[in-house]
Amino acid sequence: MARKRARKSRPSGRVERRPGGARGTLVLAAVIGVTAALALMVAGPRLRTQPAPPPVSEDVPVAGTVKGSPDAPVTVVEFSDFQCRYCAEAALGLMKQVEANYITTGRVKLVFRHFPFMGQDSVNAALASECAAEQDRFWPYHELLFTSFRERGRAAYDVARLKEYATRLGLDRKSFDACLADQKYLPKLAEDFQAGLDLGVQGTPAFFVNGQKIDGLVPFEVMAEAIDKALAEVP
Repeated sequence: MARKRARKSRPSGRVERRPGGARGTLVLAAVIGVTAALALMVAGPRLRTQPAPPPVSEDVPVAGTVKGSPDAPVTVVEFSDFQCRYCAEAALGLMKQVEANYITTGRVKLVFRHFPFMGQDSVNAALASECAAEQDRFWPYHELLFTSFRERGRAAYDVARLKEYATRLGLDRKSFDACLADQKYLPKLAEDFQAGLDLGVQGTPAFFVNGQKIDGLVPFEVMAEAIDKALAEVP
């Protein structure tokens, strides 16, 4: 059942929840590092005293890895964790349907943003995906990560396997390995995570359809309804 808030409902589905309050702050600080820790020191008290997400602006940030036409009238922003089982189902099921019905027709673009709250393996996988993005292979790598996670669980994100996936996709291993070892994209992960906090993300997957928040893995019909509504509102 969708939870209600003032003015409009927020569709809700199956979601992996983030550890709350101070404990969640410490977990993520240990995982991501100083940049995220500073952000969470500010966000932690707000999360404890304001459990309900704040109103979502229509101006949802679109920084991140994008699939689809840059001119698409509707933007779907997805916050995800590579260790989240519902995120895997969304990536390999729900979003495939969105791609077939809306992204390939130029009506929707998808922006992927990281919300790696489930441990160091989540962070390693996210870093590896960004290293793959350097070689224009983010989406194949993203799919391979989720497919492997569904088969192997956490073992899918052993660093040796992350490098094996790069080889499988034909990436330049020297460049990829250096990127991963340097943890080059930790600041980006921290930026994405803070953006999620600012938008009231409390678990994954979380979607924003031109600003409308959809929590969790929902049926395609729910996502399609939100997209169609956003398309109808485009001038």
